[in-house]
Amino acid sequence: MNNAEPSITFKLDIITVYNTLNILSESNIRNFRKNFSGLDVVEMDKNFSSIPTVGAAIEVMHYIFGYLNSEKSTVSSKKVTEIKHSLIHKLMPNYPYESYTNHELLKNYKIIPGFFEYQLDGELIKWMPDKIISIPPDTLTKIQIMSLTFQCSILNRHNEATKEIFKCIIAAINLYFNYFAKEVEQYSKCAEYLLPVLKLIEPESKLQITQALVPYIKSNLDLSGQFSDLLMENKNFEGVKALLEESIFSLNTHTENQVLAQWYYRTGRVYEETRNYDMSTKCYEHAFVLLPTHPTTAYHLWSNYRIQGKCDKTNDLIQICAGRIYTIHSRNVN
Repeated sequence: MNNAEPSITFKLDIITVYNTLNILSESNIRNFRKNFSGLDVVEMDKNFSSIPTVGAAIEVMHYIFGYLNSEKSTVSSKKVTEIKHSLIHKLMPNYPYESYTNHELLKNYKIIPGFFEYQLDGELIKWMPDKIISIPPDTLTKIQIMSLTFQCSILNRHNEATKEIFKCIIAAINLYFNYFAKEVEQYSKCAEYLLPVLKLIEPESKLQITQALVPYIKSNLDLSGQFSDLLMENKNFEGVKALLEESIFSLNTHTENQVLAQWYYRTGRVYEETRNYDMSTKCYEHAFVLLPTHPTTAYHLWSNYRIQGKCDKTNDLIQICAGRIYTIHSRNVN
């Protein structure tokens, strides 16, 4: 993989994204809550101090405490207590007391200013840190934890907090792509952290952000595939087509046939959805040559030939597939 820094700047109109009134996708959020299986509470505890705002930090605490107290939790009772204390110990020295003292979500913990005293599970705790050392978090870690924080606030059903967290994420990725990231792996990792967030916002902003990411993710086939699937869900066929075509052009001559075939098949599906059968047929033909044993590609190619009235090619394809099936069957018998 080429580690060279992309020559293009991260082109995203963040003001437009900021000012989108209904930035959250209610239908996607409902599905997310319905199918939610759990967030990594240990990872969130580890990177808790990297959360830039106290409001976002409290959203994470509220989610984690609620999860640990629920029947869904698979964390041992000893680890539960350890994580709870850890979060409060990180909250108190990292944020001004005045910023969280009257917060509704922290009222049960009765945190006392200056003396590091608080109440947890009915027990009054007096704690004094050995030494408070503030280490500024790196931007990528901040983006990772803020992506998880975004999901926490949605599960907490605090939409206004979610919108503010989203703005922090957009500002951070804009800063990261334009000033800090230097290698393809860094761009890919940042985009990977952003993916769960994009799944929960409205289609137009999702498309704008994905288009800005294309120069950075096009050479990562796994990520490109995930982002193209994301756009397909909202029927952004032109956006998907542009992303997949960029990815195909970025593939080198050493790419495995199976990977190339998958990419041509994906692109063909997009053209087929938009009824551009000439282009979809060409893509399927490329995929079929590279991976002739793939039945789904063969079916779509056959279907496209039929739609275009190419009877001779339809019959030829049937004969080719029948011959291969016979050959495979003969090998199995022998």
